[in-house]
Amino acid sequence: MTALRKSSYLFPSLSKLGDRLEPLGYLVVRCTAGFIYAVHGLGRLRIVDIGGPTIESTGQFMERFGFVPGLFWSYGVTALELVGGILLILGLFTRPVAVLLVGFMAVATFYVTARFGFWARDGGLEYSLILLALAFAFLIKGGGPYSVDRLSGSES
Repeated sequence: MTALRKSSYLFPSLSKLGDRLEPLGYLVVRCTAGFIYAVHGLGRLRIVDIGGPTIESTGQFMERFGFVPGLFWSYGVTALELVGGILLILGLFTRPVAVLLVGFMAVATFYVTARFGFWARDGGLEYSLILLALAFAFLIKGGGPYSVDRLSGSES
């Protein structure tokens, strides 16, 4: 296997700064995704009013797509988003959480939102596809250098 080439910079004088900040980029992406998932869970529980669906309306929506009983699946997805989002922010159990998120987002993307086309404004898969790709990246890479997983030694 060949080693990956060190990235080159448009402005080589910024290479030291870029190399130093590179691990923070992954931290920002992981925490942002975790925040998005957690806020969706909080919103569904009405702990944070973001104007989105409730537990009950999500359950009804899920039943229309064949996930019966809908309320059971709604609570499960809400727990995954809320707890999984917090765990992503911490970088704790990143890969196990990512496995669950990949499954959830694959269904959301290809079974639910794909039928509405691509654009998120029409209910399409644009947004859910990004969250699926991020979850897949977390599954591959884990928590990264700034994570509880790394600090605890469960990830190298």
